[in-house]
Amino acid sequence: MEKKGKFPISKIAALLLLLLFLAVEFRGLSHLENSDENVYFYMSRLVAEGKLPYKDFFYAHPPLELLIGAAIFKLFGFSLPMLKLVPLLAMAASGYLVYRISGAQFGELAGFLSSAFFLFSYRVLFEATYFTGIALAVFFLLMGFWLMQRQPLLAGLFFSLAALTRLLSLIPIAVLLGFLLLKRFRTFAAAASVFTAVFLSANLLLLGLSPDYFVSVYKFHLLKPAAEGNTLQLFAEFATQNWLPLTAASLAIVLWNRRLMVFAAAAGASLVFLLGLSRIFSFYFLIALPFLAVMAGVAVDSSLKKLSWQKYALVAVLLVIAANAAFSISHLWQFDFAQFKTGQEMADYAKANSMEGDLIFGDMTSAPLVALLSGRRIMADIADTNEMAYLSGVRDIKAELELAKRLKPRFFIVRPLYGIGSLRETEQFLTENCHLEKAYKDPLWADFLVFDCSTNRKA
Repeated sequence: MEKKGKFPISKIAALLLLLLFLAVEFRGLSHLENSDENVYFYMSRLVAEGKLPYKDFFYAHPPLELLIGAAIFKLFGFSLPMLKLVPLLAMAASGYLVYRISGAQFGELAGFLSSAFFLFSYRVLFEATYFTGIALAVFFLLMGFWLMQRQPLLAGLFFSLAALTRLLSLIPIAVLLGFLLLKRFRTFAAAASVFTAVFLSANLLLLGLSPDYFVSVYKFHLLKPAAEGNTLQLFAEFATQNWLPLTAASLAIVLWNRRLMVFAAAAGASLVFLLGLSRIFSFYFLIALPFLAVMAGVAVDSSLKKLSWQKYALVAVLLVIAANAAFSISHLWQFDFAQFKTGQEMADYAKANSMEGDLIFGDMTSAPLVALLSGRRIMADIADTNEMAYLSGVRDIKAELELAKRLKPRFFIVRPLYGIGSLRETEQFLTENCHLEKAYKDPLWADFLVFDCSTNRKA
């Protein structure tokens, strides 16, 4: 309940914050990107057509994101704005939940500041329109947290939905349920029983549909080879890009509040887990940000209450948040929202220089996008050609290239030194079986080479 006199316009301010966030991100709904989201788009199309992940094509995560994407394909076909609206709405809803969770425990101003730290952190701004599943997982996780003590059965359901979207959410879920166990056993038992029943039942069902489910979703991530310098480099990048919420969250440790322990434990456990992984990606950090944002908001609110000139200090804090957000937004609009024009050009070329039944294969971030935009299909539904799948031994690059010899894809797209284009076997296959048809130099993503493997002619 809002405390009178503390921050009477907080709900209006929180709503304006959400509207501002949506306005900032609106441009991202129509922007083509050379990223992993393209492979998830294509896989959503496959599910909409009746194909089963793990059985009919390799997919390295639990299936919930693809089911949502498939529903969009069923309703709208390939609609970039509708697909990107999923993570955007999930992220905006997460910002609102951060406001409610923090505000309910620490006061309305703390809730507003927590939401501002979350929504306008660089990582959230960057990921808000990327269909990678992490935004959905964060939303389900926070819904579970919000409902945990008042409606534990529903909380358990939302926790299971988070885990069935991205397994990373299992770390903060374990922490939250652990704290609930120490506080209210009966409430813990209700939430944990529903979570366990739904999560295990879904996993057993998926395993029954395809024995490859366990290999794809669990074993693969354990077998990924380490990337030298990858983890520490990305931790440093995360700290640099999100310095403001991290600095404010660090202040919470100095001004310790016992009620922040659950937030600190959830964030800390998530970060320690990432530190122990052999290979991580920048969007993984999003799982810890809501908890860090609450710590940041509460710390600043507590500091302001100690000052006699609280109103002026609050204005100064809001100006710092706004200035930091403006810098991040400028970078977002200038670089991250820059159109992947080469992807559209390759798609236009593919559509004009191939027939409807011709196949596309290759680079996992661009080939699926080219296939979707041109109305062509990926060879044998092999959309994910992440080199980690081959280097881990979960997939056999030689067997898939032998299949390419038989099926003769019209276009084999590679980005030298990246993904499938970095493998020696790919280079040898292209040299012996294909000829270079088109080369593109993208200002942001370097070179893209388009080979014709439908004949044995050499350039």
